[in-house]
Amino acid sequence: MNRREFVAAGVVAGMTGCLGGEGETASRTETSRLLTEEGTPESGTEEETPEPGVEPLSSYGSYDGKPYDGIDWDTYGRHKGQFHIHPHYGNLGPPQEVYDRYVELGYDILCIQPKDDLQHGMPWPLDEIGDALGRWESRYPAEDGVVAIPGAEYTDTPHISGFFTDLMQEELKEELGSGSMDNPAHQYDTVERIVRSESTPETVSPLAFIGHPGRYKEEMSEDEWETEWLRNYHEMIGDFDRLLGLEAITYSFAYDDRETWDRLLSEAAPDRPVMGTSVDDVGEYEDADRGWVTFYLSPEEFTPADQQATRERVYQAWVSGRTSFSTTKEPGTGAPIIEVIERDEDAGTISLRASGHDVIEWVSDGEVIETGETIEYRDNTDVGPYIRAQIIEGDPPDPDSITCTQAWY
Repeated sequence: MNRREFVAAGVVAGMTGCLGGEGETASRTETSRLLTEEGTPESGTEEETPEPGVEPLSSYGSYDGKPYDGIDWDTYGRHKGQFHIHPHYGNLGPPQEVYDRYVELGYDILCIQPKDDLQHGMPWPLDEIGDALGRWESRYPAEDGVVAIPGAEYTDTPHISGFFTDLMQEELKEELGSGSMDNPAHQYDTVERIVRSESTPETVSPLAFIGHPGRYKEEMSEDEWETEWLRNYHEMIGDFDRLLGLEAITYSFAYDDRETWDRLLSEAAPDRPVMGTSVDDVGEYEDADRGWVTFYLSPEEFTPADQQATRERVYQAWVSGRTSFSTTKEPGTGAPIIEVIERDEDAGTISLRASGHDVIEWVSDGEVIETGETIEYRDNTDVGPYIRAQIIEGDPPDPDSITCTQAWY
């Protein structure tokens, strides 16, 4: 399908979407921020009024559509994060065993998510589980150069991950009742409850991510996916700015949801970010290290000896888009590494240098519009409301590994 058909396919007449009102087709701004004057708001726009009791995401960080502009590529570290792995899942062992394995694999940002079959009061920050549980061994991330991120996957609904929250599964079930895997409305209520929960640490705000949408897409008709599930995603993205994004690739390429990510980006840009991630979500240790998120942080920002301060900085990097995400078919083999990204405002170009790849593709509105290290975004007539890059090892239709940037708006 062409670019306009791609966008239109994600819009359901009569839905309340990111920008559309009830009873009308959702609309969006056609021009990327990269193509307009820097820092100039569009005329006629008003600042969104936050829901009562919910601080807007902008209170904690900002996304200006240029996620990599402030990075000093010579000094910033590349910190490897895992945000979807469960203890006692499949053949995985207790939390300390999962922790040890991921530290061994080089991860220094880690969220081990309990599932609802572990009735111990979760989520928990890893530096407290020894004292809190007794029956499991303590681990102290501050001493290991690791920052532990509190979070959980809420599974009594189409799956949603929550981070920087103290919301427990049992508490959620008491308030919302039991859901079902085919109920998008319950997923909406779950996201609303997460973003209204108490945050950990208190200086940030809870975040939510949509879990592996391809798992549900493969089980339903195209019409059901378009009219119910994508509609629900659009509504949630529009209503909750702390629903930061989705798992764009899960468990290697088992669920490759880049198309869904592009659909959401096409509707939301340039008014709000939709971040992509890649995660493991595996049940065997031998499958670990297939998908991860890379955070670009200065040495001053990444100081795990101070867990709370480093959590805050990881949070700020996440909401401002200072991340990329990677997936590989073979665990432990790595993926393309971004060396430098440079945006030249005067020339209207973005250049990206990487290692370990065969091709760099530039994507807008779900289509590859350019290949190579540089895109002239101002002169390229195929540029839609966003641009993202994907750095590919192997054959693009079936890559061996891939690294994706967040989107420029």
